[in-house]
Amino acid sequence: MVMKYLTALQTAVVLLAGIGASDAAVRIVEDVGGRIGTYVDKYQGVRSSGEMVIIDGFCASACTIVLGTVPNEKICVTSRARLGFHAAWESGSHGRKITNPKQRRRCIPCIRLRSGAGSTNAEGSPRT
Repeated sequence: MVMKYLTALQTAVVLLAGIGASDAAVRIVEDVGGRIGTYVDKYQGVRSSGEMVIIDGFCASACTIVLGTVPNEKICVTSRARLGFHAAWESGSHGRKITNPKQRRRCIPCIRLRSGAGSTNAEGSPRT
């Protein structure tokens, strides 16, 4: 009986040893974002590792930094994916969110360039 377990364990180790980092995948299912620096660091690590990213659910706010950090050929977006973008903001007095138009104008063209979209202007309004 012990030999069966040892053989099974040895087989599992051999199989797992054959899986490289480039075979791994980061799956995004329900990510509402957070601190930008945290996500930049996270996705730079993913890019360096060669891991695939699968967006298979909600990816909002800082989570969407993945689109500008990880190469397109390493990103898979499923039919269940939902991306959420919002205006750039900073913390004001008493913790109030203050929209940062300068940062927003910098982000929108980057998103348009990476996504191939072109239906909005820098303010996010439809083009006429």
